[in-house]
Amino acid sequence: MSTEWDDIQRKFGNLPPKQVAVEEQNLEDFIVQRADKILSTKNNPKKQGNEVEDLDEELSRSDEEDNYDDFEDDDFFEAYRKKRLDEMKAASLITFGSFREISESQFVDEVTNEKRAAVVVMLYDTTVVNCEILGAALSTLARKFPNVKFVKIIGRHAIKNYPNELLPTLLIYENGKIKQKIVGIANFGGVRLRSEDVEWELAQIGILKTDLEENPRATTEGRISLNIHRKSAATTQAA
Repeated sequence: MSTEWDDIQRKFGNLPPKQVAVEEQNLEDFIVQRADKILSTKNNPKKQGNEVEDLDEELSRSDEEDNYDDFEDDDFFEAYRKKRLDEMKAASLITFGSFREISESQFVDEVTNEKRAAVVVMLYDTTVVNCEILGAALSTLARKFPNVKFVKIIGRHAIKNYPNELLPTLLIYENGKIKQKIVGIANFGGVRLRSEDVEWELAQIGILKTDLEENPRATTEGRISLNIHRKSAATTQAA
C-alpha cells in the first residue's frame, strides 16, 4: 500500500515509480459504511422500503465479486460497531510521554504503521542549531501531550540525500498519512520560539487540543512592540 512517505522517497529518487495497487482499507471502509446505513434504516421506519431495496441491490452487486453475503446480518454489524468503539476507547488510553529517537529501520512501524495516535516526526541533524531549539520545545510537548507520539530521526537516514538546509523539518502524521509538512522554524517564531508557539501551530493543524486561547507569538510580539514604543517615547521626553 502506497503512502505519502513513499511519495517523499520517490521525490528524492529512493523508490521506483508508484504502481496502482488495491487499498487494504477498502474492505473495512465498506463494512463500516454498510453497517451505518443498514442499521440507520432498520431503526428508522420512515427510511425503510426503497432504500432497503437499493442497499440490497448494491450488496448483491458486491457479492458477485467479493462474496459479502454475511455482511447483511445485523448481529454481525452490531458486533463490528462495538469492536470499533472498543478500539477507539483503547486508543484514547494510549500514552507515550517522551521525545524519542528512532532509526531508519523503525520508521515504518513507529510512524507509517501507527494508527493509534498522531505522530510528530522531526527530521534533524546534530550540526544544525535550529534542530536543538525545536527539539527542546517538542520534548516539553511530548510530556504535556502523552497521547501524541513525538519522535526524531536524522534527516538523511529518513530520506536519502535530504539536505541539511531544510532541517529541521516536521512531518505530521495521522492514520499513517502525512497531514502536514513544516520546513524550518519560521512558522514557530524563529530562534526565539517557545513550546507554546509550537503547541499553538500543532493545535491549528488539529493533532492536539490546546488550552491556549490565542496565538502566544502574536501576544509576545505585541508586547515587544509596545515596550519599544514606550522606550522610544521615554527617550523623546527625556531629550
